[in-house]
Amino acid sequence: MPVPEAAENTRAAASAVDRYLGSLGIGVRRLAYGEWGLCLPPGVAGCRELEMSVRIEDGLLAIRAFAAAASEQLPAPLLLHLNRQTRLARVGCSLSGEVWVHAELPVDQLQTSTLDRVLGHVVEAAAAIRELLRARTEGVERWPSPWADGPQRRWD
Repeated sequence: MPVPEAAENTRAAASAVDRYLGSLGIGVRRLAYGEWGLCLPPGVAGCRELEMSVRIEDGLLAIRAFAAAASEQLPAPLLLHLNRQTRLARVGCSLSGEVWVHAELPVDQLQTSTLDRVLGHVVEAAAAIRELLRARTEGVERWPSPWADGPQRRWD
């Protein structure tokens, strides 16, 4: 019995993602087949570690990163503003108020360069959220947007 094409794509994608993540030189945990956990060190996306997950399911490679706790209370209009500025990644909020960055890629279009680019966008979005939170706690009225070359943006 031949193996369905979707299963072959999933196996090839899981192997490619495993090799790529292993080459990064950061803390990568293999949680299950086609599922990994990453921990980027402080300084990459703010002053604390960035926890991320990468998972292959239903023909998609899904990337999630925890950006901010519910206690940090980011206003919903600000999250929508960030979503209008991001590419390939988007910002979401759980019912409890936690802020997450998400991205998905079809596994049949997965390449190392594409995976690298999308992971970079997820990390940049999480870093922007954390920088915004830092600026708000320090009373700064403007924050630099990593996606805009133009003038500084207001966040309130």
